[in-house]
Amino acid sequence: SFFTSKWVEESEKLVKILFEMAREFSPSMIFIDEIDSIVNKIEENTLSYDIKIQNEFLIQMDKLNLNDNVLVVAATNKPFDLDEVILRRFQKNIYIPLPSKEGRKKMFKLFLKNNDYESSINFDKLAEITEGYNGRDIYNLCKESTYVKIRKIVQDFKKNNSKIDKEMFKQEKIKEKLYSPISYDDILYAFEKSKKSVYKESVEQYEKFLRKIS
Repeated sequence: SFFTSKWVEESEKLVKILFEMAREFSPSMIFIDEIDSIVNKIEENTLSYDIKIQNEFLIQMDKLNLNDNVLVVAATNKPFDLDEVILRRFQKNIYIPLPSKEGRKKMFKLFLKNNDYESSINFDKLAEITEGYNGRDIYNLCKESTYVKIRKIVQDFKKNNSKIDKEMFKQEKIKEKLYSPISYDDILYAFEKSKKSVYKESVEQYEKFLRKIS
């Protein structure tokens, strides 16, 4: 969004300014997230506005030399949408695979550390059943598990045709349930209603692309 401007030629200037600032304050690093949003493949329907931004980016990349002490790092979930001329400007292409079982276990502990949870939670089992999940999927699962108790309470009230209002949360029995630590069952309940966002076909596509550019 830093490069986006409604004014003609303003975006190209912002690209140039960014690299000039990096040189001025070197040693420095430029990190561009979702780089495919500003420098993707040029096709017949590509707007001249986008082409100008891409050309300026290429010019600034070519101007960099070792003495500038500027490192340019970019991230993307769509490497196949990048033009080859862009890929050639980066000396290394690093594929970050889905987290391992041990990695998923550490993520669960990291995302739950600011919440009160039962010490009996089986993190090894959670890491095992979430094979194929990425970091965002595990984060969403942990976040959803914090809402499980309130969802169950509301469901119970609906089953009993009880009135649902703020007064119900003042009941001691309800407050006790609501503020109890997150349990293993809470996370499993959230897991049953969640799904991973990365599929086998997508992983194969990434690996095939990596072999192509390696």
